[in-house]
Amino acid sequence: MAARSLRSVLFLLALGCSTSGRTPSDEVSVHVEKLEIDPQTGSPVLVLSEDGGVRTLALWIGFAEASSIASEMEQIHPPRPNTHDLLQQVIADLGGRVERVVVTELRESTYYAVLRVLANGKLMEIDARPSDAIAVALRVAAPLFVRESLFEKSHEEPDGSDEGQETRLEPGGDSPSATVRS
Repeated sequence: MAARSLRSVLFLLALGCSTSGRTPSDEVSVHVEKLEIDPQTGSPVLVLSEDGGVRTLALWIGFAEASSIASEMEQIHPPRPNTHDLLQQVIADLGGRVERVVVTELRESTYYAVLRVLANGKLMEIDARPSDAIAVALRVAAPLFVRESLFEKSHEEPDGSDEGQETRLEPGGDSPSATVRS
């Protein structure tokens, strides 16, 4: 019975997956630089930094995701699994492995990410919010990546006049809402 339930979960996950063979040449390796509270909004901000570089990408995220990420960063494990622990365990129990997480695009003021999971010889891309994908990646020590174009977009000049502005993400949604000076 448990095996049938796990197969059902895998099937449902696969419905939201694609198997894109996209090459990672446009993906920049990053790490979680810090998790802090934005003093202006009171919202959590997750800062990703380029490995071996100076570029950063700031993501305003929800409190639940921030708590989950902070707990994992500090190696504090709750007595019962949270959603990210559960997903990590389901992937492992189904014989899968998170290969990497990639923050892929900014579309209509929302950042997108994928969990690249290898299971049964098949590489699947599972659509996820960046904060959720990163919370899972931290639990399994999977590498984090950001598409090159997102670093460029995060520092675009919205009106063509102010250099050094970056996209700001709206609290709780991994989506940008305004611009702030970097």
